[in-house]
Amino acid sequence: MKHNLRASNLEFLAGRFGALAERIEAHQIYPGELRPTLTMCESGVHTASVSVRRRDVFLHSRYDPVREAKRWAAAQTPPAGAVVLILGWGLGYHVLEWVKAHGGKVEAVIVFEPEPELFKTSLFCVDLRPLGEAKRLEVIIGCDERAFERSMQNLIEPLLACDLSLLPLPFMDVYSPAIFEFLKKNLQALQQRREGILRYMEETGARRQEQIIRNIPAAVESFSPSEVKGLAAGQPGIIVAAGPSLDRNLEDLAEAQGSAWIFAVDTSLSTLMEHGIDAPFAVVKDPTELNRSHFEGLPDRPLPGLIFDPQISPDICARFTGPKICMPNRNHDWRRYIEGLPLSGDDALPHSTNVALAAFNMAVLMGCDPIVFAGLDLCFAREEGPSHAAGGALRSETFYEPDQRTLTYRRGDAQDVIQAIEVEGVDGGRYPTSPNFYESLRLLERLIQDAPARCIDASEGGVRIRGTESMTLREAIRTFCTKPIDAGAFFERERPERNRTKIQKDLIAVAEHIEHCGQTARCALRELEEGAALDHARKARGEIEEGHRLYHELQTALERLLVEISRPSFWDAPPDQADEQRRRCRAYFERIEQACAHFAPIYRQSARRVNL
Repeated sequence: MKHNLRASNLEFLAGRFGALAERIEAHQIYPGELRPTLTMCESGVHTASVSVRRRDVFLHSRYDPVREAKRWAAAQTPPAGAVVLILGWGLGYHVLEWVKAHGGKVEAVIVFEPEPELFKTSLFCVDLRPLGEAKRLEVIIGCDERAFERSMQNLIEPLLACDLSLLPLPFMDVYSPAIFEFLKKNLQALQQRREGILRYMEETGARRQEQIIRNIPAAVESFSPSEVKGLAAGQPGIIVAAGPSLDRNLEDLAEAQGSAWIFAVDTSLSTLMEHGIDAPFAVVKDPTELNRSHFEGLPDRPLPGLIFDPQISPDICARFTGPKICMPNRNHDWRRYIEGLPLSGDDALPHSTNVALAAFNMAVLMGCDPIVFAGLDLCFAREEGPSHAAGGALRSETFYEPDQRTLTYRRGDAQDVIQAIEVEGVDGGRYPTSPNFYESLRLLERLIQDAPARCIDASEGGVRIRGTESMTLREAIRTFCTKPIDAGAFFERERPERNRTKIQKDLIAVAEHIEHCGQTARCALRELEEGAALDHARKARGEIEEGHRLYHELQTALERLLVEISRPSFWDAPPDQADEQRRRCRAYFERIEQACAHFAPIYRQSARRVNL
């Protein structure tokens, strides 16, 4: 019976945490310091004791561990909207009862059991399925930095907006001081990661928002993803990224011209063009000025078709005179107010964290099969090496310090140091990667799992991508790219017809709504300066946030503000902190006013350009 319970628990883990279940089954989790001894209680369930400093310490009640756990859980009310990290597991009684009582009330639950033998023993004693009642769940077993990093990365969105609350279990004194040092170090790294993301929102939000609005005329004249669905059904697609492995594959890639849909990501386009390789599509997503520089020194010949995220520099769109496909940015809710630019289910592509994933989503939608990856390394050399293929604007030299887990980028006199994460390479070795690349890898693996196409990793280097088959690029091309594709089916199409007059009218209406919100914010600020009660500010805020329309129209620019005001404690300062509440209100209205004053005219400018 107990073995059946263990099998059931491993099945549960396999569905949620496949790698953890595999490691347990393969006995690949290190044993730790504590060895539990099981004892049958009067209530008919097991309790466990461990030897600590030559004395036996029980982790749970010796009489009724379940009743003890229920009482404890009832007394541990979590903060509203928090992410709760539960420190400890033991045999799981406390955690399971707490999740039953509170798991649906918090944003996410992280279970951290630093002693693997305790968790492995619990698989014979308790049913893990109640853990599924948590909205989002991560389980970390052992002081495994990689596992800790993965779990925090998987929950990065709720961790941006929510407080992280630590919930220690009653038997914390059985753990060694080294475990608490491990936790402290990794929580500090998490805080640095969080601050970096929030800083990115703050520093780039206005630029990305402006570029999205200025690219509306280009979106109007472009195909939407749904209009090219199935265009390449059953034909091979090759996604060419700019990892260092691309340098040794260029000659092979030339053989695929005309017999595969080649998607050149922005960083690889110039390299392909310099080697005479014509890709049907360039895929562009990055909004930065550095990314724009990829397109300044391109060879003087016609550019391929463009697949673009509207957050890119408008200068890039202007350089492509051929047909374009506009991938709606993930912050696309503004389009619900533009009747002439509706989104269908196929237009809202899956989330992508970098341009290679965006290209993959398009290849899947277009029906490419198989989908081959070339130059998609997503990691760096173990000691030192180039970050990108030769000729790319982003190419840097990287230097890895394994003891400190730091990765240094050097480009000329510029230098940047980040905390690295180690991943498994396609050759079985361990290689450093950045948190951004790691996030992209995990997301790509989930996308591959759901994709109907066969996926081939032909980068011949870099990270191991679960769900792909490994081949050399030459083998993949000679196996799958044996027939010509009909690119003319796309390039000879008539441009899509749009009701430009209606689009222009709707854009002006959006600008007017933004102007109204800006005026409301100005009035609220004036009333606050004159000493008006906070009730007036709440009324103004309600008017601005009615239907969340302003947050849809300026979602990227206000993303950082949205994170702040989503925190459960932001608007609920205690009565004795009225001055702090007024300060927060002023800061809120000032940022709303500034955003509205800046972006309403840009919407109006784009409205004028739609009918030019």
